Amino acid sequence: DNAAIYYVFDRDNESNKDTEFIKNMTTVLVNARDNMNYERQGMLLLSYPSIEGFTLSNFFNDSFNQTFDTGKSLKNYIHDNNYNHQKISESTLAFATNELINALSIVNNKEFDIDKYFEISKDTFEFEENEYLKTKRYRVLSLLIIALIDLGLIELEF
Repeated sequence: DNAAIYYVFDRDNESNKDTEFIKNMTTVLVNARDNMNYERQGMLLLSYPSIEGFTLSNFFNDSFNQTFDTGKSLKNYIHDNNYNHQKISESTLAFATNELINALSIVNNKEFDIDKYFEISKDTFEFEENEYLKTKRYRVLSLLIIALIDLGLIELEF
């Protein structure tokens, strides 16, 4: 019951299309250990797309300004450019963490606060949905590092 649970969720225009359900989950799945007024615990790590976005953010400067219509397109780009998850290291994780913090400063224009994750999740969803409406593409953003921060495996220094 006290285990941290993270829901790694890919948002893609070809899958996970129920926007009202996703929007609702961004407001209830906000704590890995306990969610008040909801029958299950867990933190939704909404990403565009998750693993591919995480991989790119470890190696590519300003990855948030890269856009793709599907996870498959990004997966092909990563493969073509030899960005390999097996090359992830402590230094690339630090780089990816900075990429995430920079992206979130654009998404919600607030100082990062893990205790206010509900704002990050909601703002990320709204930002990316608006981006898709305008361009038919999503910006690359993986919230997977949020789990590492929440677990205390990555410590932020401001």
